[in-house]
Formats: sequence, C-alpha cells, structure tokens
Amino acid sequence: MPRLLGLVHREMSGVRVHLTQRSSAELVVAVRAGSLDIALARSPLSDHSGVDLRALPDERLGVAVPVGHRLAAATSVTLAELRDERFALLPSTWSELGEQVQSACRRAGFVPTAAARADGLPGLLGHVAAGGCVALVPTSVAPTTAPGVAVIALADVDDDLTLRTCLVTRSGATDPMVDRVVALLGSERVT
Repeated sequence: MPRLLGLVHREMSGVRVHLTQRSSAELVVAVRAGSLDIALARSPLSDHSGVDLRALPDERLGVAVPVGHRLAAATSVTLAELRDERFALLPSTWSELGEQVQSACRRAGFVPTAAARADGLPGLLGHVAAGGCVALVPTSVAPTTAPGVAVIALADVDDDLTLRTCLVTRSGATDPMVDRVVALLGSERVT
C-alpha cells in the first residue's frame, strides 16, 4: 500500500484516493459492483468473476513484538519459538491472513493463544505496541510500524506464510486513471 500510494501521489497528483479496509471477498464484490475502482486483495480468491486480477509481488510474514520483548533484537526467529507467546489475531472467518496464521501455527505444532483480536493490521500493531502480545504481520509494515514495535523476520517462512496479493479491477471497464495505476504498478494479469 505505501508503494502504491507513493506512486499515485507522485505521478498522479490530482487524483483523490480514499482507502477502505474489508475482507478480500468483500473488496472483489465492491469492485465488481463499481463502488470501488481498484482493490488490493489476498489471493487466491474463490470468486473472481467479473473482475480482472493482476499479480503483485509476494510478501513474507514476520513477527511484530514489543520493543522490550525478549526477541526484539533477534534478526530472525522460527515460528516454533513463538509457541508460548500470547498473540493478537485477526478473525480467521474474516481474513485470509487470519486463516494463514492459524494454519501455520498448527503446522508448527501449536495453536496460538489469543490475547487480543483486531479487524486489521493497525489494530494488531496497536495491541503489540501496548506490550501484551505478538502478531504475525507482513514484513512490509516494518518501516511504518507503530512506535514501540519491532518486526522480525521468520526463518521458516513457507508458501503458507507468504502473502499473495493481487490488484483487482472491473472486467471490461475503461477508466484512464485505473489504467494509469495499473501501468504504474507494472503488475501482470493473472486472469
């Protein structure tokens, strides 16, 4: 998101951007209906009829910890090292990322203990900054994390802890601004 916003502000200074956060499925429905021009959604999507998808670079997950945490100075950690931690979690029924975190923890041999819940990354980072828990987040949030939060790479990231994101636009729609954003991102069409 920061890369996209930077490109739009630099290259398309007259364009007004309104950000909204919803589940990937809800974002696809909004683009299909025309209430959103563009969405960034987690892939794979179960129903992508009526929209075009363009692949964006994959993102790795890392662990966000309070700066005073025992792991805060580490360069990387394994998921198993987080077994006894309390987690801030996204609801798995609302978020593809939430389900990915639950699945990855189960494969590492534990079920994450929920200390807090949030509907998005800002909420997760807020809980971590408060000091009571850790959270798995995209490593791209590291430069923009809340004060008091460190993001550490996960040493054992596999495909299930890699976020696949796509740019979603309405099929058959022609809008010069949408076309310009797609061109700026240089994304490849996947459907």
